[in-house]
Amino acid sequence: MKNHHRFIYSIVVLQLFFSCSSDPKTSEKADENSNTTMVSTDVAPVFEHVDPDTLVGMYSGNFGKSFIHLHLTYLNDHKAVGYDIHKGLQRNLTGNITERENDWLLVLEEPGDNPYDGVFTLEISKNDQSVKGSWKASDPKIGTKSFTLEKVNGKGKEEEKSKQAPTSDEITPENFSEYFDYVTSEKGDCEFRENGLIVLHNMPRDENGNHREQEVVVKGAWRFIKNNKIELDWQPNSILKKTHHIVSVSYDPEYHFPSLVIEDFSFTPIY
Repeated sequence: MKNHHRFIYSIVVLQLFFSCSSDPKTSEKADENSNTTMVSTDVAPVFEHVDPDTLVGMYSGNFGKSFIHLHLTYLNDHKAVGYDIHKGLQRNLTGNITERENDWLLVLEEPGDNPYDGVFTLEISKNDQSVKGSWKASDPKIGTKSFTLEKVNGKGKEEEKSKQAPTSDEITPENFSEYFDYVTSEKGDCEFRENGLIVLHNMPRDENGNHREQEVVVKGAWRFIKNNKIELDWQPNSILKKTHHIVSVSYDPEYHFPSLVIEDFSFTPIY
């Protein structure tokens, strides 16, 4: 029995010995793993809740081979309303808004009674209100478009537009639609509306200023680009030879007024 007890005692001692000792490499790995868990990682900032009505405004950017203006006119915590303008076609938008940690997610539908209607999915950053978006056409043959938009700062309200014609270098993205809101030519008049819509009223006149033909209305979209140039995208029409133009604002030093030429139309503001 004594030998039996000694045998059991020896086994217990050996188990205690091996449990107290460890492989140095294993210990090093454990230390490394422990250190790894202590290293901090950069975390994307989480923004506090911001009232969604701060998103109200106009957003613009390239849309395929053309450009688009998207207007958000009303938002609450759950609903968003607005409209878009693309090549003169204006479509209403309604849908849902969801606030996330760093952005808002909007899903907006066009009415659906036009073959080119579809659904917009927008991710609007809380950091700078830039937009990453996609548009999926209701017609699967048309497909989808991905795009980015930037919010357009509206011009400040002025009591009255200056009656003095500006020089071309005084025309800016903020005041262009002030001076060129309604311009005229021998072949008709044109409206550059502040929301990015352009409306051409083709009304040819005789030398006495009388209309010779029935008015034809052509709609499009406009945006101000660098170097005092205006980009125009038109709906298909029978009046203009092309549906896309880039025109420059020029200044006549003799008569002291700015103007721009769209094909055969030379438009000047009315002062």
